[in-house]
Amino acid sequence: MSFGLRRDPKDTARLPHSSTMHTTIDSLHWTCLSGYHTRLFLDQTINWQDLTNHPHARLIKENPLRRVFQITIDQLELYVKIYQPHSIRDWLKWPFRPCPSQTEFDNLQLALSRSLSVSKAIAWAYGYSQHKPIAILITESIGPSSSFEDLLWDDQLPPEHLDQALAAAASVIAKMHCAGILNHDLHAGNILLAPDPSGPAPKFRAYMMDLQKIAIEQRSGHASADPWLPARQKNLAKLFAGLRLRTTPPQQEMFIRAYLRAIQPHRNWTEYEIKKYLTQAHTLADRHLRYIWAKHDRRSLRNSRYARKIQLSHSRFAYVFLQHRHPPAWSAAAQYRFTPQQWATTLADTDALLQPGEFLKQGHRNTVMAKELTVGPHAMTVVVKHSRLSPGFRGFIQSLYRSRATRQWYRAHMLISRDIPTAWPLAAIDREHHMLLKDSILLCEKIPNSCNLRQFILDGNLDKLPHRKRIELAEQTGSLLAQLQRQGLRHRDCKATNILIRPQPEPDQPEPDQQPSFRLFLVDLDGLRTKLPFEIWPSHEAIIRLAVSTQNLPTLKRLDMVRTFNKYLQILDLPEAKDRRARHRLWQTLSLKTLEKAKTHHP
Repeated sequence: MSFGLRRDPKDTARLPHSSTMHTTIDSLHWTCLSGYHTRLFLDQTINWQDLTNHPHARLIKENPLRRVFQITIDQLELYVKIYQPHSIRDWLKWPFRPCPSQTEFDNLQLALSRSLSVSKAIAWAYGYSQHKPIAILITESIGPSSSFEDLLWDDQLPPEHLDQALAAAASVIAKMHCAGILNHDLHAGNILLAPDPSGPAPKFRAYMMDLQKIAIEQRSGHASADPWLPARQKNLAKLFAGLRLRTTPPQQEMFIRAYLRAIQPHRNWTEYEIKKYLTQAHTLADRHLRYIWAKHDRRSLRNSRYARKIQLSHSRFAYVFLQHRHPPAWSAAAQYRFTPQQWATTLADTDALLQPGEFLKQGHRNTVMAKELTVGPHAMTVVVKHSRLSPGFRGFIQSLYRSRATRQWYRAHMLISRDIPTAWPLAAIDREHHMLLKDSILLCEKIPNSCNLRQFILDGNLDKLPHRKRIELAEQTGSLLAQLQRQGLRHRDCKATNILIRPQPEPDQPEPDQQPSFRLFLVDLDGLRTKLPFEIWPSHEAIIRLAVSTQNLPTLKRLDMVRTFNKYLQILDLPEAKDRRARHRLWQTLSLKTLEKAKTHHP
């Protein structure tokens, strides 16, 4: 019997020492493939630490930790990825982790040795630039290509081209899993699609990019690639979570079918197995989406390219909106791009925001009004919500916590990440006095041509609607409440005045899958919070609060609330949705709770 140490799988893919060259240029220690050394470093004028001003380089991707440039040198198309620590957390982790450019260089060599379609790694470097650590990775360019994410969000892409892109993405993921590699950062932005020269024009060839975080298996090949392995299912769900937001159910099934047939082509997959795998993919994608939502929620209070915290003075600071990666069509303000300097100039005079305008709501602690605001080149109508503290000791306790404007800013971004329409948050300003909160101001987009649901019913607009649209509005309201419940949110103050309704324009030619006639928005998010882990069963408090606020409206029929209630149960997939008697008992229970709550709550 013999014993031996287990070798690292990456050691088998590392290049021999004779095939690489080592050099030091401008305090950067380079490791380069032998055949590329002269072509890369012959031109001494290239500043590899910053390619912003290079005439043949263009920035194609940027985030706080790294920037990616595409550059042409001596008829050689290259990708240059530059890593630098950004936050305090990055600075603390940097000395205790391997060089990121070396890690990805080794991972790309491993992927190439296992016949995975990736960009060829040419060189990597590490050193210091202006007293900051820096790491550089150079790879070959793919050529004319676009990311899978850009194709998914391209509304002009023909459906047949999208189907072929889905098949190409499924094929490269199956090939990666057959190679025994799991990409922990697998999403649509890390898959590059290029036209396949060997096939017809719309056919794509997929490449895996950004192999910074991978897990490696000892075995590889179709024989050992079991798609039912939990690690592979979870890895596929990371891509599937974002993919299904822009695809139809038949396209999702086609993607899973293409993946299964590519990972085990020798096996005859039955329809039952494909449906079962698709169901498990949806379950794991839901779980991964909760992780993504929590990550996006935290990002709204951090400095990023989407939002920023700026200091207006020694006693004033603000969270401001900069841009959105994929702005939704229901918000006009989301289409704009701002800079911190533009916001600092606009918010320099905070008192000007509190000058009287069009008053929308006046209370003891809150004043809501509409004003015209210009930020940089963009002029828009915004809603200004001024929140003050309670008097006495209660106000002192409130001054120790986050302001109401900051909480509503955070909750609005929670809804946006979960694709629930709300008034788009633009800025949240906190004013302090002696390091204690004094008051706060929230700026959000004013939704044009809208009114709250209670006023819409009081004005008699409900009776003027055609029968089909009246049913549609009731079901949309139930869908909105159910969507909150399904995505782990509770709303304790979901009254009719906190739901805005905006009619959608009628299409010239009706289509079978036309958009709904109304768009519903949630506003005034003081009562919104996430569900606790032990809150498994729905509490139905949102639909009870809505019933309290609409029970005395004369034009609202009982049948409208029944339609809202039925749609609410149907989307939540509760047992009462399929049992008429159980549904009737639940209706009676909620009706009693509504009557009890109506004694202590105002509409």
